[in-house]
Amino acid sequence: MAMFSVSGPGMKGMVGMAARVFAAMSRARISVVLITQSSSEYSISFCVPQSDCVRAERAMQEEFYLELKEGLLEPLAVTERLAIISVVGDGMRTLRGISAKFFAALARANINIVAIAQGSSERSISVVVNNDDATTGVRVTHQMLFNTDQVIEVFVIGVGGVGGALLEQLKRQQSWLKNKHIDLRVCGVANSKALLTNVHGLNLENWQEELAQAKEAV
Repeated sequence: MAMFSVSGPGMKGMVGMAARVFAAMSRARISVVLITQSSSEYSISFCVPQSDCVRAERAMQEEFYLELKEGLLEPLAVTERLAIISVVGDGMRTLRGISAKFFAALARANINIVAIAQGSSERSISVVVNNDDATTGVRVTHQMLFNTDQVIEVFVIGVGGVGGALLEQLKRQQSWLKNKHIDLRVCGVANSKALLTNVHGLNLENWQEELAQAKEAV
């Protein structure tokens, strides 16, 4: 996605700004995916598909040529390579704290929110983030709202004193982490002689015996 921001002193009290934006995009046959306006009426932002960015900028320059020329509007601000993450559902209207959980999940993942828009029906809320953060944003939001387990896969090479102690500590922590919706799996251990793996996670109660019988070399 690409986001356009229109702002300037000429925005305040100006009637029909959103209509003119939609009209300009319509004439250029560009779909507006999201639109948000500041409460001060000083700025308006909207998102379009990244592939339409150049045509959208040209259409906006033509639509607001006089306002830009006279300094009533600041130069168009264009931010590219963005993505939109939305939470939608009837529960948004009745359950408190959904938006707070949504924002908290993104904050914990150190994901910056570029813009926010909420539907008037209170059934949806959308945030604009950097495209590189989109996959992580969807994952952490899903984990926060639906309590799905986060899977952490560990592979330990060298299971002597230090490695063995680490595995013992991981075994003790598994139950506590499970209660926090974190599925910690030790998927492989290895020493200088053998390699033991299990994509579903090894049984840490008897990994020493299984490693001693393993036939796969490192």
